[in-house]
Amino acid sequence: MSSPSRVSSDQGPVHEMANVKDFDTEELIEYLQRKNLKLKVKMKSPALISRDNFR
Repeated sequence: MSSPSRVSSDQGPVHEMANVKDFDTEELIEYLQRKNLKLKVKMKSPALISRDNFR
């Protein structure tokens, strides 16, 4: 049996995917590019922070 926090985190992406059907193609592309930029920023930040800590 999964914990309540696990269940709520699993429902997030599913709900988002259902909303994607409402986008037209250009909006969908822009949305995915924005999500991708956010992911890149999140991935770079910890690396930059850890690099600074080792100096």
